[in-house]
Amino acid sequence: MKHFLLFLFCVLPLGLCAQTWQKAVQTATRQAQKRKAYVGFKYNAARLEAVQKAFNKTPAVNSWLDGVYSPENVYTMMETSQALDAWAARSNRLLSSHRIVQERNLHFLDKNKTEILASMAQVEQKSPSLYAPRMEGKQNIFLGEEYHLVPALKQMLVVVKDFLQRYPDKKIVLFTQFLPDSALKPVQSFPAGGNYEEYFPAFQSLKAQGVDIVGLEEPAAKGHWYEKNGLLVRGADTAYGRYVRHMHWAKRIKAWREKYPQAIFFIYTGAEHCAYNRPYALPQMVGGESSYVALLQFSPSLKKNLFHRWSNFQFAKPGVLYMRDKKWSQAIGFDEQLIFP
Repeated sequence: MKHFLLFLFCVLPLGLCAQTWQKAVQTATRQAQKRKAYVGFKYNAARLEAVQKAFNKTPAVNSWLDGVYSPENVYTMMETSQALDAWAARSNRLLSSHRIVQERNLHFLDKNKTEILASMAQVEQKSPSLYAPRMEGKQNIFLGEEYHLVPALKQMLVVVKDFLQRYPDKKIVLFTQFLPDSALKPVQSFPAGGNYEEYFPAFQSLKAQGVDIVGLEEPAAKGHWYEKNGLLVRGADTAYGRYVRHMHWAKRIKAWREKYPQAIFFIYTGAEHCAYNRPYALPQMVGGESSYVALLQFSPSLKKNLFHRWSNFQFAKPGVLYMRDKKWSQAIGFDEQLIFP
């Protein structure tokens, strides 16, 4: 199914863009007409209609859309070319597929609401920490944070150091998007400066305890630059840009797995990159069965999370939130969530 979706939205001819968006609109509209539909469906359908109209006004494919599905978030390129148009078309299709998957997940959640909510457990804690035994047997542990959130960075240290104590003989590798690609070698030094300078002391602390720190972000994978109402925006932040980056990250992680088949891998990225419920989700790319996704999130920003919107914030208290049954994780997006006050 994963390969089919990627073929459908990345490889088909560019002329199918409008049809793809229309299908997304129809899907959202059908869901809105259901008696127990999620209250946001009509809103989503209206926004998709607005985006469709905005998209049709462009003379070519030289625009791309962001995840908010609003006309003011139609970005235009500084220049047009066949290559850039192809990039935009693929990004728009992936974004469209994400919306379709999201609406399907909402229907799935509503249909199985009683069982899913019964499976949820929350341990309220003022200073929450992940419950490591729940990750037994998993080789790839994803830690997704909101960028530059200091408590999440501190909690990442707590989680990894806990594993160091539990498994002193295990090799532990920390992969992160917050450092440039270091290929098949661990990062040796952490110079001052850059957007993620505050992360470096934490990485240095883990390195001093024997953890290999591996950078994932490849400059060549950042794609092109675009203009948003006169401002430059990275192509890496489009849906297709994320897909290109994830493919590179997965390739790098798999290469390390060949070298260290028994090691524990932590993959520390933004929450958007490691959530299960994306058509280009990184955990599935590196092996869904051997992966465990934990989100590190700040309670005021939980309104952006699909699960919390659906559950009316009844699981928005600070602490550890997890599912007793992993089978619901794919739709919800995570196995465990750490909620900071």
